[in-house]
Amino acid sequence: MDYANAARHFEAGLHQAQRIADKWHMAWNSFGLGRSYRGLSRLDDARPVLTEAHRLFKEQNQPTFVGWVEKLLKEI
Repeated sequence: MDYANAARHFEAGLHQAQRIADKWHMAWNSFGLGRSYRGLSRLDDARPVLTEAHRLFKEQNQPTFVGWVEKLLKEI
């Protein structure tokens, strides 16, 4: 997987979602960005965006995605 390219796309998506205050896309792009950072071994960068994804998914009552993020956070 091309983690560097994926990270750039998720960063751009996150910035767009933040501009329009779209919590679903903020959560999804934070999740993807965290996974990309993890793939690049940027664990210190991955934790905060995964924590934000966790908060946003939980706030939106998305237990499946909350579980995915929790699993990733436990692995890093």
